[in-house]
Amino acid sequence: MQGGQEAMQATSDAPTLSAMLAIWSQVFERELGPDDDFFLDLDGDSMAALQVVNLIEDELGAEVTVSDLFQGPTPALLAAVVDGQRSADG
Repeated sequence: MQGGQEAMQATSDAPTLSAMLAIWSQVFERELGPDDDFFLDLDGDSMAALQVVNLIEDELGAEVTVSDLFQGPTPALLAAVVDGQRSADG
């Protein structure tokens, strides 16, 4: 994991991470860990990516893109992206 990704992971709030794990588990229909990689571990595809992005918007009220998923391909990293958006929105 790159240093920037580690820093993003460290800033994720526990409630956001828990919600993110629930979303990803719903899409992949199994329990997942915070560091499971969308592409490497889960063989995620474009349909799963769209499901994840749409569920994040519906359940967390955050606007993430498929590009965000590519940059943060684990639940922990994507939760940090959501938390970063919330911090920026003040």
